[in-house]
Amino acid sequence: MPPGKMTKESPMQSPPSPAARAAVGPCVSVILPARNAVDTIDRAVGSVLRQSLTDLEVIAWDDGSDDATGGLLREIARGERRLRVFGGREPVGIPAACNRALSLARGRWVTVLDAEDWLGGDRLERMIQIGNEQQADIVLDNQFLCDAVTGQPMGTVLRPADQVRALPLRTFLRKSMPRSSGFDYGLLKPVIRRNFLQANNIWCNATCQDGYGFVLLLDCFMAGARVLLSNRPGYYRMQPPPGMPARHPRYDYAAMKLWNDQMVAQYMDILSEEERDLLVQRGASLDRCARLFQMPPTRQDATRTDPASLPPSRWPSALRALMRRMGNC
Repeated sequence: MPPGKMTKESPMQSPPSPAARAAVGPCVSVILPARNAVDTIDRAVGSVLRQSLTDLEVIAWDDGSDDATGGLLREIARGERRLRVFGGREPVGIPAACNRALSLARGRWVTVLDAEDWLGGDRLERMIQIGNEQQADIVLDNQFLCDAVTGQPMGTVLRPADQVRALPLRTFLRKSMPRSSGFDYGLLKPVIRRNFLQANNIWCNATCQDGYGFVLLLDCFMAGARVLLSNRPGYYRMQPPPGMPARHPRYDYAAMKLWNDQMVAQYMDILSEEERDLLVQRGASLDRCARLFQMPPTRQDATRTDPASLPPSRWPSALRALMRRMGNC
């Protein structure tokens, strides 16, 4: 069967009985990798367990935490059968942790929730309904950007609307450039049909610690995924801690550049000329960021801050610039 052409669930089907659901697995598996997240893990798990869609499971992977993250997860799981907790003493990294959790998933859909973030109450129900009704393999959505101190939303990464549209690869690539204004679409959190991943043997790249979400989505596009984007926000993204200095960037841009180059080589003969040029442009942008953060600290601090690490004092102006730039999204 060609990639991206698997049989989809019909939105006209009658809801399965509880016994049938138990036999085939839940509607969605939420993968929650966590390392030293004791301060936020309860909120993240709770936001999933309180979803309007109750036919779900949470697969939490404690990635060798040094704090009480694992113990807190196991305590929650004792009173909640939908939460399963796994992990090891030695950390393997978030992408590998996602893969290990994914190998245990039983849901027809899968999605990842970062341990410091949380979900809006109807996010999963709404996105899966969109995916089923419009025969999509992947559904992406808008995000709230939240204050690292108060947890309060400060704005959204896209203009909020009840709009759902197809996302072509060229648009995804154009919107995935690291820069000081404009949100990187590689950071969007997909809800994906698990049978699509299985049919195409797609996993997170376990050696790509930074930017693995972009690589995963690009692999899905290359396998023929039909991708939809909803402008309605439902994912709450916590921003970096205040005052993170520029000389300690949040991402390893040099490593991301190497992986981008490998993706260019891997898909050279499949990408259109426009798509290939955009991926090459992304590599050049990553290279500029990598060279910037190799500067001496004094020159770095005088030049600019890490685009992913603006302090709260600059968030209002940054958000206004971001929303102006994304106004036509």
